[in-house]
Amino acid sequence: MVVRRQRETSEECQARLQANAKRSEEPRHSACASNAVQWSLSVYKYNSNCVYESESTVNIRSISCICSLCGAKKWLSESLGLCCSNEKVQLSMLQELPEPLKSLLIGTASDSTHFLKTFKLIILHFV
Repeated sequence: MVVRRQRETSEECQARLQANAKRSEEPRHSACASNAVQWSLSVYKYNSNCVYESESTVNIRSISCICSLCGAKKWLSESLGLCCSNEKVQLSMLQELPEPLKSLLIGTASDSTHFLKTFKLIILHFV
């Protein structure tokens, strides 16, 4: 390679340098790259174009365990009490939604369809 570079003309050198610069500007990873650095903190940078389940380095299992302290669902590898800080955190039960919000959300009200379409549009502005 050294000999080849010594023999190249100034035009060839310029072309090689431009090609290298262009190549370095291109993204090094696909939309869903498979390396540990790329996946680090990826939960905060969700990419909807990526099919995470198809990546060999991503292991998404079902939530199959129940915390014996608080009853929350958890993954098998999660530490005991991680969800409730060993029962230091206790969430109150959710209250039932007041009317007419409840019937609008579950679709039993006459104007539910309009409400839900408008509601989704409003929510999208905050995403």
